[in-house]
Amino acid sequence: MAIVAVVGVVLAHAGSPPSVADALAGAGARVDRVERVAGGTNIYVTFPASSSRDLAAHDTNAIADAAAREGRASRGFVRIFARFGDSAAYVPIGRAFDAPPPPPKKPFEAPREKSGPPGYGQPSPAGFLSGKSVFLSPGHGWYLNGSSWLTQRGNTNGLVEDFSNAEAVLQFLVPYFHNAGALVVTMRERDLNTNMSIVDNADPSVTLTGTWTTSTSTPGYYGSNYLAKAVAGSATATATFPAAIAEDGLYTVSVWYTGGSNRSTDARITVRHADGDSVFTHNMQRDGFTWRYLGRYYFRADDPVSRRSVVFTNQGSDTSKFVIVDAVRFGGGMDEDAGKPRWEMSGLYHAPFMGCDTCATSTVTTMPRYAAWENESWEDGVYISWHTNAPNPGTGTESYTYASGGYDAPFDGVAGSTALRDRIHAEMVADIRAGWDAGWTDRGKHTNWYGEINPSYNAETPGALFEIAFHDTASDAADLAEPEFRKLVARAVYQGAVRYFAVRDGVTPKFLPEPPESLAVTYDGADIVASWTAPPADGGGLAGDAATGYRFYLGTSGKGFGDALVVTQVAAAAAPPPRDGTLYYARASATNDGGESFPTETLAVSTGTGSRVLVVNGFDRIDSTMNVPESYYGGGTIDRGYLDRMNAYDYVIAHADALFAAGLEIDSASNEAVADGDVDLFDYPAVVWIAGEESFGDDTFDPDEQLLVADYLDAGGRLFVSGSEIGWDLWALGDSADREFFTDYLRAVYTNDSSGTGAVSASGIFAGIAPFAFDFDDYTIYAADWPDCVKAVGGGSTDMAYVGGTCSSGGGAAVVDDTGVFRIVYLGFPFETIYSITARRQVMSAAMDFLLESTTTSTTTTSTTTSTTIATTTSTTTSTTIATTTTTVATTTSSTGGSTTSSTATTTSSAGSTT
Repeated sequence: MAIVAVVGVVLAHAGSPPSVADALAGAGARVDRVERVAGGTNIYVTFPASSSRDLAAHDTNAIADAAAREGRASRGFVRIFARFGDSAAYVPIGRAFDAPPPPPKKPFEAPREKSGPPGYGQPSPAGFLSGKSVFLSPGHGWYLNGSSWLTQRGNTNGLVEDFSNAEAVLQFLVPYFHNAGALVVTMRERDLNTNMSIVDNADPSVTLTGTWTTSTSTPGYYGSNYLAKAVAGSATATATFPAAIAEDGLYTVSVWYTGGSNRSTDARITVRHADGDSVFTHNMQRDGFTWRYLGRYYFRADDPVSRRSVVFTNQGSDTSKFVIVDAVRFGGGMDEDAGKPRWEMSGLYHAPFMGCDTCATSTVTTMPRYAAWENESWEDGVYISWHTNAPNPGTGTESYTYASGGYDAPFDGVAGSTALRDRIHAEMVADIRAGWDAGWTDRGKHTNWYGEINPSYNAETPGALFEIAFHDTASDAADLAEPEFRKLVARAVYQGAVRYFAVRDGVTPKFLPEPPESLAVTYDGADIVASWTAPPADGGGLAGDAATGYRFYLGTSGKGFGDALVVTQVAAAAAPPPRDGTLYYARASATNDGGESFPTETLAVSTGTGSRVLVVNGFDRIDSTMNVPESYYGGGTIDRGYLDRMNAYDYVIAHADALFAAGLEIDSASNEAVADGDVDLFDYPAVVWIAGEESFGDDTFDPDEQLLVADYLDAGGRLFVSGSEIGWDLWALGDSADREFFTDYLRAVYTNDSSGTGAVSASGIFAGIAPFAFDFDDYTIYAADWPDCVKAVGGGSTDMAYVGGTCSSGGGAAVVDDTGVFRIVYLGFPFETIYSITARRQVMSAAMDFLLESTTTSTTTTSTTTSTTIATTTSTTTSTTIATTTTTVATTTSSTGGSTTSSTATTTSSAGSTT
């Protein structure tokens, strides 16, 4: 029965976004009648017979969104039936339009019978998802509306969905899937680095050896042509592509080549970066005609080409095939037309940049069309779209698969989509309730005719769309702004996908482990010794499965690393020896059949024989208060979750560099390793403690750490400590024991919470150092925007002042004291936030001159061990020893998922111990 009053109830939804009535009117539709039926409402509409039936010409997602909102509000479905012209029959609106033709296939796609996943060499991991492809959509992005570039969602509660989704997906979700072994393809640019260099084979900087043939026979090449060379059993030709970069940094490396049945299945590609050579054995019959991601590496602009280039050779196993050399891309870049970071742009612009001009149809439909184009016949993939929801007062999580009939209509999308949706949805809700908010709202699993999961655009992969939370509801937005919430949800999405594949394939799911804990790295005069403890495991809840092995990484840049040393409980691996007198940076990860964990923090160790200083990293905090504020073009300020400008977990680099420049040797440890007793402060004449922005919620010095430091200092120790919240934590908010530690051992009085400036002048032991600045509120390193004002007690001195600051009662920036028993240098701001490398080195040198004056020089013992074996046992703490005295050259080869990795190292076997 048609009831006119229902139109007013169902269609006239106040506020923004638009109501169903507004959305239909905007699309040119006339509402004919509205019917109440069991469970909801049916709306019948007519589009003019002369109007376009091209789905891409209509904002159907706006209608679908409005129908879903009003269905939820009335606790029932709202389904729309449409026709073109008064004489046509009504059909579900999802079937009324003509979908655009699918994008053409690539000129060549490898057939399914070519078994095995596309694989990289180490450090790309293998895991439970090896052989699977995951197409990830981070939702909306910048788009051109007339002559203006706009975001598709506005600023609500300091978040813009176009940005916050991408921050979560690219920084958390992509690494989870990648570390599980999946081939990850993003619907928007994956590299946050706004610098980019593309080197074509015709570029004069490319150097060739041997004879390469110029060709245009296969379309889809980059530039004007490409190069080909017949495969040989050993390399007879090379092509070197140098990275022409303006700034040091981490850059993704991607290669472009044309595919074909006569292409090499094991082409050798070497990325030469600041920390070594990473060799890939690549199947060029797959994933051609686009930018094929290889990995993320650190390059220095001033390094020689031998340390910032990609080298192709014609080495391979099948001499009837050819290696193709076309173009190499370093970094993510800026969109040339919009002037915006490429990773912030809508997928509408990413697909053409990646090689599929015909994929570009609209800001909604381009992404699934691009996924279908990228998905080759051999692939076993899924499509996952990450969104956040509106409008207020909604809260909680809901998930969708496709139904042409509209909201909660019967599913008629790609087979497998419902199972994918259900597994991920259940995992998300359960994990958020278990690890974040026990009362989190489960808004249920639904269907709708959303374009991103419409089989008209992508009939090749199961697909589901997830509304994580409501960005325009203040409480949900506060959660969405938290890095740990994003990480928790990303892990749940990844684990839900693992459960989907496991159930579908009838196998037991395997989840990658959590990172190792309590990392410490020391040098005993001959060997680098790394120790850690096993990570927690719960079988795929808020953690993963237990670790069965580990990877240990060494590098000299600190920001990047060479290929990992594999350390397992059942096998040995050769390790390159450390060089004498070298400063190394290190980190570790855990492995199992699920894949590879995220890494630990970065630590440092040097291999000289001088006086050794221990650097302790106690800065673990990362939360929404550290988000980077930016002005939004539509008004107000928004929070950006740039993790590397909040806590990069590598601030040991600044300390180690300054100590090494002062002629000192370095060991380092996490504060957990010190608290666990794995590293003894008493072994070192001086200790450097990094507190960063650790605060009262995280404990700058917890009671156990206070006791350890107090005992060390009472025995004549020397301590350099810096941090912006130590006084706030221990004095302003501390109890009597905290205050006693602050006064008696840090030798300071807290005067007030913030200096109001990042400008510093030096005096006392720092006299002669020119005024310098630290990152107070620029968010270049990270913003230490609440530096403590402190002053010395007793016979100490306040040896730095904040220039033009707001410190009261004689407060300053640094306290220096020699009590006659111990010595202390305490900075009220984080040392690592000093902008100038020169100033950092001068400050550290002056501090160490004072702290180590009249101390007995400590040297490391010389080990007589010349060969060891790297292995682990089931002990909780793993200690890996890397030998330095070696004479043989060993080549180790491992095969994972159809790809082969080779590395050559000059080494003896090493022997590891467990404690």
